[in-house]
Amino acid sequence: MERQSQCMPAHLYFQLEELLNWSLEQEVVNQLYALLKKYDVLTDIEREERNISIQMLIDENGA
Repeated sequence: MERQSQCMPAHLYFQLEELLNWSLEQEVVNQLYALLKKYDVLTDIEREERNISIQMLIDENGA
C-alpha cells in the first residue's frame, strides 16, 4: 500500500489504513485488494472511480 499512498488522497489513505487495522471479512479484503491492484499506474479518471469505490467500502465497514 506504500506505493499507492503516493497517488492516493491523504484522507483516503489514512481512512484505509485505519480500516485495515480492523478484523475484516475476507470478501472485503479481496475487494480492497482488487481496487488497489495497479493503482499507481491508473489514469486520473480510473483512479477517481476506484477512490469512490474505496470510500464506499470504508463507509460500509465502519472506519
